[in-house]
Amino acid sequence: MRKVLWCMLLVTVLVACNQEDVEETRKNTIENAQMDAREENLLRAAGGETMFIYDVSVDEQGGKLEVWLEKYEYGQLVDEIIASLGTEMFKDGQILVSIQEMPEMSKGIVTIAVTDESGSSSVKNVMEIPGMSSRVTSPFIKENTPLMEDMAIGQIVYSEENPISVKSNWGDLVNEPSSIANELKEHPVVYLVRCSFEEKPAKADID
Repeated sequence: MRKVLWCMLLVTVLVACNQEDVEETRKNTIENAQMDAREENLLRAAGGETMFIYDVSVDEQGGKLEVWLEKYEYGQLVDEIIASLGTEMFKDGQILVSIQEMPEMSKGIVTIAVTDESGSSSVKNVMEIPGMSSRVTSPFIKENTPLMEDMAIGQIVYSEENPISVKSNWGDLVNEPSSIANELKEHPVVYLVRCSFEEKPAKADID
């Protein structure tokens, strides 16, 4: 629990630093967080080697953000929700998804945390860790990617291949998670990090 709190504290600090550099709020975008080596090492020490961190910006109207992790075997969805978090989000914030592996137990603790100007929330769950020799982890969104419904924003690929050959950027397919899973169907186990953002309806003008 202490490590989770450290992760959330560090992410909150990063959000505050990023807000100082942003003069204009971008409309509903997501991108990989920019960190220096020290920040990245601190976060990995607290939350595990497998980690995804994203900067998110939404307009003042806000909306509902959902983040979750799902598992595929040979391209087929076998576990739709390993861990998930839903929260209201306004203006600038960050998403953290980390997995702290415990190889001796073939288990891992997945943590999902979301923070914005109004505060932070998190959830964690235990997951199975495949007993395979190779793993590739990578986010695959571009800078200022539009934040939409039902996106795939990261991948963890397990295989006996060494090295594992997979794309690190799926381009327009980020909004077609099933197509990404199909492209990865040769691999025994694939986890996709996914998110979905639904804007709040615009307030009607009252005369």
